[in-house]
Amino acid sequence: WDMMVLVDFLETLPGIDPQHLGVAGCSGGGVQSAYLGSVDERLVAASIACYTSTLTVDYAPSVGLPFIGGGGPAEGEQQWGPVVGIGTKLDKPDLLTIRSPRPTQVLLTTRDQYFPLAGGEAAVAEAMPAFEALAQGSEPPALTMTVGNNTHGYIN
Repeated sequence: WDMMVLVDFLETLPGIDPQHLGVAGCSGGGVQSAYLGSVDERLVAASIACYTSTLTVDYAPSVGLPFIGGGGPAEGEQQWGPVVGIGTKLDKPDLLTIRSPRPTQVLLTTRDQYFPLAGGEAAVAEAMPAFEALAQGSEPPALTMTVGNNTHGYIN
């Protein structure tokens, strides 16, 4: 709610074009970008770094490199977990799917110790059909994924 109120405020500032608002963040900011981007339709574009995954992968045991699973929540505020009635029906790919067909970028890293690459790839694969179905004419789907060879965090 606080983030949506911030968008309300941004729209009132001089020099801001409310038709061209977006959100971007990494790690905890990626969480906020995913959540806000999924509920606030005023955000034309979203860039979500080092958060996108699936709860199945996030809660899988963490063994070796590359990480197979996240071994549980990285931090409590970044995972809602298997909450009865929610966790069994809502998963992180749903935060992407609901954005279709609006431009959505997912940034992943090969050695993210909190949100494994396998989870991000699975989430994008699950959400992609919605973006493909809603793509305009011969336009490519508005969901993109970039993978950097690094640990958790933004990379150059």
